[in-house]
Amino acid sequence: MDLAAIVQAVPEAVVLAIAEKDITKEAWDALKEMHIGEDRVRKAIVQTLKRELERMYMEDAETIGEYAMKLTTIVNKIRALGTKVEETTVVEKLLHTVTDKFQHIVGTIEQWGDVTKMSVTETIGRLKAYEASLAGQRRSKEGE
Repeated sequence: MDLAAIVQAVPEAVVLAIAEKDITKEAWDALKEMHIGEDRVRKAIVQTLKRELERMYMEDAETIGEYAMKLTTIVNKIRALGTKVEETTVVEKLLHTVTDKFQHIVGTIEQWGDVTKMSVTETIGRLKAYEASLAGQRRSKEGE
């Protein structure tokens, strides 16, 4: 009865792995091993994503939108695997890894805004606005 209950409670793919077990303890031990393996794999993937996040910097040819998409995609993958990533951590990473042309606005944001209470979307919006004003300045200089 116990073995039948276990078989009914697990996904079909897992049933195949425990179908050959004759007693409940063997089936339970097999499930435990599978879960431990999955947990180790999940933790390894999270560590790989965290290293990728740490090494990430904005390229000169990238726009804020492109860079923010790459950054938030990695953060969302980490979160989807059950690991918490604070909003403040993402905001700080974004501000500290943009190219040098954004240093003026980064300094202003850090001096006059409360980075600990700022959302990622607000930070991206401010950086995009600055990027748009830079593009406008370039166009007006080219017109002169």
